[in-house]
Amino acid sequence: MKRLEIIIIVITLILAGSIQVAHFYMNRNAGKYVNIYKDAKLYTSLKINENKTIEIKDADDINIIVVENGKVYMKDANCSDKVCVDTGIITGAGQSIICLPHKIVVEIAGERKGIDDSAY
Repeated sequence: MKRLEIIIIVITLILAGSIQVAHFYMNRNAGKYVNIYKDAKLYTSLKINENKTIEIKDADDINIIVVENGKVYMKDANCSDKVCVDTGIITGAGQSIICLPHKIVVEIAGERKGIDDSAY
């Protein structure tokens, strides 16, 4: 092979790899939604890429849910056990945060990717 042919092949491979990497990072949260339920009814639903703070007040109950940069967490709650706050950050489809005293469920809905225990 001539030197020019090798250079063209290398440049083509680099461009193809760059396109794949860009596609992966741009679409990693595509199709994911955050569904928030209060008393087993859908309170709100938003895309996981939206940056938003949601405050749910009901009588004396207060929950603050933060959605930012593809991550979701319960920032604060005035429930007695604070298990929902201690759950931490969720990012993947199927993960959830639950506040039993206030009857709130925060879940990420979307296509699950990767190998799980049953497929392995």
